[in-house]
Amino acid sequence: MSAQEQDHEQGQALDPALTLAKRAGLLVIALGIVDTIHGMVSAPEGTLYFRIGGLVVGLLMLFGGLRILAIVRWLALLSAAVLLTGLLGSFFVVPVGLTLAQIRLYPMAFAAACIPGAVSIAIALVAAVRLSHPQLLAARARAGRTVHSARIPLVLGTVLAIGSTYFEYRMLDSEAAQKARRAVAEKLGPDHKYFTNSLNKTIGTPTKYSATVQAWNDQEVRTVPVRWEE
Repeated sequence: MSAQEQDHEQGQALDPALTLAKRAGLLVIALGIVDTIHGMVSAPEGTLYFRIGGLVVGLLMLFGGLRILAIVRWLALLSAAVLLTGLLGSFFVVPVGLTLAQIRLYPMAFAAACIPGAVSIAIALVAAVRLSHPQLLAARARAGRTVHSARIPLVLGTVLAIGSTYFEYRMLDSEAAQKARRAVAEKLGPDHKYFTNSLNKTIGTPTKYSATVQAWNDQEVRTVPVRWEE
């Protein structure tokens, strides 16, 4: 058999596998469009948010060859591990009572705030699962290319997410974060519970701190900014 005939047969073998990737790419593009539209609609007045990551991933899946698809698969596996582990980790960082109060008092706003994260997870899962299809991996092996294990990106993503969650937990429970909570508690009183959900430190003379503290009870959830110098 000539080299040209071999290439033709190999191309025919790849077609069904690449079709799987292209179909998944169309789904990812659709999710990317939702993410882009939501970013533009939810952006603060006077600003524009262009979240085009999903569109880029979908286009790579739609038009990429085996090498590009292998890279996208590895990154999708890593992202899926980071996002899913981070989602679980958020339950250890954010008080459950605060989350339940937001869901009960402001269900639509809470659902809208969850859209970007949910779409990102969906994009990562679709890309990771579809590009790990046995037919596609077999086609890569027939083409003489290395089929990389999913274990490394999954483990790496999990470790990164756990480390990030631990750092966030320590930061939001630091002495500075507690000081921010105390400052807001002095204003609003004992009828609320308090959680520091962001903290920034600018080192200088003096050192500047800025934080936001969420205060909640059965009737409301408030976000209060705090600034001070040391």
